[in-house]
Amino acid sequence: MAAPPSVLSIDLPPLIRSELKDRYPLWYKNCLFRNSQRFEDVYTDLTILPAQFLIQNVKEFNNRKIIPFGSAELLEQSYLAGASDYLKEPWNCQELVIRSQPFLDDMKIRIGKDCITYKGNALFINNCFITLTPYQNRLMKVLMKNSNNFLEYTVLSNYLGMNTYKACKSLHVHLHNLRERLKAELPDLYGNGLIIENSSKLGYALIFTCG
Repeated sequence: MAAPPSVLSIDLPPLIRSELKDRYPLWYKNCLFRNSQRFEDVYTDLTILPAQFLIQNVKEFNNRKIIPFGSAELLEQSYLAGASDYLKEPWNCQELVIRSQPFLDDMKIRIGKDCITYKGNALFINNCFITLTPYQNRLMKVLMKNSNNFLEYTVLSNYLGMNTYKACKSLHVHLHNLRERLKAELPDLYGNGLIIENSSKLGYALIFTCG
């Protein structure tokens, strides 16, 4: 089973898309391409989209990491609409990859003597590589990025591409199994300084209480 994508690209120019596939195959592989005319919202780490589309659909992209692309005239409006960065015309695939990298970088949480690190899409606990299923890996990464903040069930389900009732139910199974992995790898820490909490009203959160 392939891991869910890290980047949602809306109306990306065909030439840029072709160059990405040839020059940056790993980045391309982690990208989900969509057309604004048949747009279906998917929660990813980063969204690349036309500036005009963002400005016309501000509410659809609240609290997202977004890099719009467009003319210099739309730069200010894009930042006011919540843009994290901006690709001002003319731009190329190399600039796209460079500007997107800070939003897809490694993460680290250090709690006492324990260290949880993401290097790309690989999870390490105390410098040991931890094998997770694609869904567990994706969940752990988004929970780490939003540490100490609850994410609603629907947000997590959309993030994983689970848009059916049956699939949404499996979200809880994936998170239960992720909990068990963390308990096994961090027996002294889990439940004391680190825990995945579940609230029926708020959703799930990775909570850590010391650092």
